[in-house]
Amino acid sequence: MDRTRAWYERFARQEAAGRSPLYVAWAEGVAADDEVLALLDELPPEKRQPNLLFACARWCGADDGMAEVASPREVPSPRERVSSRERASSGATIGATAGASWGGEVGADVGTRVAAGADADNGGTPYAAFRGFVVSNWSRVAEEMRLRSTQTNEPGRTASILPVLAQIDEAEGPLALIDVGASAGLCLYPDRYSFRLTHSSSVRSLDAEPGAQMLDPDDDIGRVDAETGAQMLNPDDGIWRLDPEDGLSSVVLETVITDTAGRNDAALDSADRDKHTRDASETTVPAGPDAAQGSAEAIPASLVLPTRMPRIAWRAGIDLAPIDVRDAEDIRWFLTLLWPEETERRSRIEAALEIVRRNPPLLVTGDAVDDLAALVAQVPAGATPVVVTAGVLAYLPPARREEFAREVRRLGVRWISNEGERVLPAVAERLARIEEAGAAASEPGRFIIALDGEPLAVAGPHGQWLRFL
Repeated sequence: MDRTRAWYERFARQEAAGRSPLYVAWAEGVAADDEVLALLDELPPEKRQPNLLFACARWCGADDGMAEVASPREVPSPRERVSSRERASSGATIGATAGASWGGEVGADVGTRVAAGADADNGGTPYAAFRGFVVSNWSRVAEEMRLRSTQTNEPGRTASILPVLAQIDEAEGPLALIDVGASAGLCLYPDRYSFRLTHSSSVRSLDAEPGAQMLDPDDDIGRVDAETGAQMLNPDDGIWRLDPEDGLSSVVLETVITDTAGRNDAALDSADRDKHTRDASETTVPAGPDAAQGSAEAIPASLVLPTRMPRIAWRAGIDLAPIDVRDAEDIRWFLTLLWPEETERRSRIEAALEIVRRNPPLLVTGDAVDDLAALVAQVPAGATPVVVTAGVLAYLPPARREEFAREVRRLGVRWISNEGERVLPAVAERLARIEEAGAAASEPGRFIIALDGEPLAVAGPHGQWLRFL
């Protein structure tokens, strides 16, 4: 019981805080409720997770207090928001915060209503109503928890890996993109989304509208330095733009590029400074194809923003329980996994689902380790196979992660990992060698973007921000 209690306390404090007042209230309530904790402990350990309990309870009918809060249709679509910004001057206001772009912050009205107990008529507080429902309907909720699993298919994560995809394409040709833990396949379509990146130095707060941000038209960003070749953002308004060939997408992903300070070149020996790589024998994390093939040498260590979309010749995904975007019940569960207050995120994901429905990818049911080779074997000739893991390896036991890394190396594919800092220890150790001490403390919850085990950037879990190394 103590481990489950600690899990819910940690979830409330580290994951839900600032994102979902409702889930904070529910998690804190569960952590203090021995009866509900005892019910959870009847389930297998991996089925006791807060996200799964809350989603299954809502699926079964628990009131999330959001019925009268702005529906997704009342939130301006990404296309509408960006179109209005791009019609404005270089000082146009952008989204409230980097986190808010991904639904990371909840609106004041939503947060106030939930924190105050929008469901007060059903029990006085958000947790009282939730507890009453769960205890009264435990057999049904528990059955759903045993059958279902959580999935995070956030298209915003494509912003974190876009520069890596573009540089592989530039060096090796069109890509065969394979997403491990693909869910509904939303991360298989980076070439169908629009991207808007701003530099953190170009954003300043407005006193007139607390929390809002504004691009500084005086910032010298967007130019390419003639001497160093350093790439900056658009000098006209501080926004770097990249759209699909047919124009602005209905899914617009906004990311803040943070300062590149943090790399500690003094800690690298000369070989590391030249290649930012180490001998593959030192770790089970693959170091990419053999040097004789030339591909590892062709990818620069430092990333730049791409000037065109990566060419994706083929796309496929593998998942233990893939979501069929054409199945209404699959989609209803998929949307139930979104946190109640994240109306803007829901709007973005619904738009991404519509893009995927037009041309569904190949999604196969299978295991990340045992069944990956069969999928790689289907890659068409002339395409470079690129395997992507984004927030999925944390769900595998550590030993299984090592097996996955060995399998990727055996297959000789490129591997882009976008995982939490503690998920791949060898990658984290390499990162620690090349950045200044204390960087991790200033970027809580960050993910490491690595190519074949070599860290190239760190990012927000959902692509809210990105820092090149």
